[in-house]
Amino acid sequence: MRPPTRAVRAQQPVIARSVLIGALTFPIAMGQPLASQAVAGRLSLTPYVFQTDDGELIEAEWGRLLVPERRSNPKGRFIELAFVRFKSTSAKPGPPVIYLAGGPGGSAVDQAEWRHRGPIFQILRSVGDVVALDQRGTGRSVPNLQCPNRWNLPLDQPATRESVVSAARALASERRQFWTDRGVDLAGYTTAENADDVDDLRQALGADRMIVVGGSYGSHLGLAVIRRHGARVARAVLWSIEGPDHTLKLPSTMDEYLGKVDRLARQDARLASAVPDLLGTVRAVVERLDREPVVVNLPTVASGGSDRVVIGKYDVQSMATAVLGARDGMARLPARFAEMAKRDFSMAAVSVRSRRRASFGSAMAWHMDCASGARSALGTRHSALGTRHSALGVAVDNTNEGRGRYGAGRGDRGVGIGYLERCGQCGRGADSGAGAFYGHAECRPAAVSVHLSAAGESAGIDTERDDHDGGGDRAHERRDPLSRWAHHGRW
Repeated sequence: MRPPTRAVRAQQPVIARSVLIGALTFPIAMGQPLASQAVAGRLSLTPYVFQTDDGELIEAEWGRLLVPERRSNPKGRFIELAFVRFKSTSAKPGPPVIYLAGGPGGSAVDQAEWRHRGPIFQILRSVGDVVALDQRGTGRSVPNLQCPNRWNLPLDQPATRESVVSAARALASERRQFWTDRGVDLAGYTTAENADDVDDLRQALGADRMIVVGGSYGSHLGLAVIRRHGARVARAVLWSIEGPDHTLKLPSTMDEYLGKVDRLARQDARLASAVPDLLGTVRAVVERLDREPVVVNLPTVASGGSDRVVIGKYDVQSMATAVLGARDGMARLPARFAEMAKRDFSMAAVSVRSRRRASFGSAMAWHMDCASGARSALGTRHSALGTRHSALGVAVDNTNEGRGRYGAGRGDRGVGIGYLERCGQCGRGADSGAGAFYGHAECRPAAVSVHLSAAGESAGIDTERDDHDGGGDRAHERRDPLSRWAHHGRW
């Protein structure tokens, strides 16, 4: 097992994981329940020197906290949460700031090391202690549910939604059995349990209130913390919002992203001449591949030979949706489609080969998404009509059907994906065209940021029209303002 994070010998010896476990006095082994003397909320803090990617050394504390794997099972085992605490630089620190990584499956401890993310942690120290928490099943927490499997989809035939879903179901079933055989209760790996972990950590640290900070899945988790433990949240700073019912994405949202990239590309003279109509180019490339897949012989450096990579419609749709949430990916997208429009699929083949051989990921990530998804009882009938007008089809949710094979908790929501046929706000039938399938433009709420008063006694909504957002706000019928107003923003 790897050490908790990079430590240095200059001021503090390397803190090996075995030393930490010995200090805690309760042994833990993956797949085995903790000793009977283990107590939920048991906390250990050890002095620690943290090292960033830039080599900066920061005095910190390494912490571990015991929590129930599934709180509804009184006879279940305990698991161990790992975190790093950076003490506040303020003479009068406020509530601790708990950083929630995205993914799901990301490590907050790793992100505190990153060159482009680490400085945020240090700036926040002026507010209060900053805690980088590795959520259950991730990072240095025990157990870590990272799966060694890879997709290993065949290269010599085009991928389809059906082939990807079938592979996902098979791999998910295998991994579910693997972790179950090792004593892991996958029903405990839900956002609700994750949110309760955050509040348990607050209590263990002796704080009356906390500040939660996170983006993407971190915002999804942050909203769950607010919903379940709102009285204990002083403030929430959330970005790239993924609301409580918004794990499944809509194809029309991807069209809106494409439309915005298209408008930006037209403002650049070189791009405008090369790709005067990005949306039209995307549709043309997709339709051509639907009729006739492309074969690319891609060199393999290791063997000196080549791989025969067959690229189809779904490959390109999936590749495009994967980059539409990232700035760098969106910046390269017009050039990639301009190449493919000229029948140059060499770069696309590199991406397709990489994706088909990619890691299957973390069981924690798969299961968290299975346990979220979208409620089936929204009062709005779902159908696949949302795919008719989308250039990228349903690739945005390309494996959520397979994720249902993890099965525990609320995992069956991954099976039978559909899209809104009626506007969730006014109930009228949705018009055709981009964006219509999650509500009429005039019915969509303004983008919001959730703010809790410093006293933690009341919640308010600060509304602001976010015209440059990716159009990901979802219309639905919950009366809870956190659910009704939350939207999925851009990365």
